[in-house]
Amino acid sequence: MGARSWIVNRLRGDATFTGILGTVEGVAPAGRIVSSGSIGIPGTTNAEIKRPFVVVRANLAGRALSGADKRYPAQPWMLWMHDSPGSYEANIAPLLRRAAVLLDGQPSVDMGDGEWLISCAWEVDSPDLYDDGLGTATRYSSYRLVTRVG
Repeated sequence: MGARSWIVNRLRGDATFTGILGTVEGVAPAGRIVSSGSIGIPGTTNAEIKRPFVVVRANLAGRALSGADKRYPAQPWMLWMHDSPGSYEANIAPLLRRAAVLLDGQPSVDMGDGEWLISCAWEVDSPDLYDDGLGTATRYSSYRLVTRVG
């Protein structure tokens, strides 16, 4: 499954999280929790994604913790919550809080294909930001996932 799929499935499978996103113009919440590589690309289904939406992004390629066994890479991940300008407290803040409940401190999980999630730790929430390209108000949460392969 991998870390990205685990994060996306965890968010999509939670009724409280998807309830905050709601259905917008017929687009279900699960369709608005997307990978960073598929946002705002002309000709794709996510070119004009309905707000609010969530972007799951790997911050860096997996890298091992300093001095740690290379079989246990620490992977920085970011969750970007986007909505219409001025909606920080209406949708973005509740989405960030619920994501933290779902992800931070989760026990070890078998992600399949010989990969295990060892830990997932919240690191920081951003201040209020504005995405000029997407025209959205946004905030992100940063998480560090430690996985084991093999």
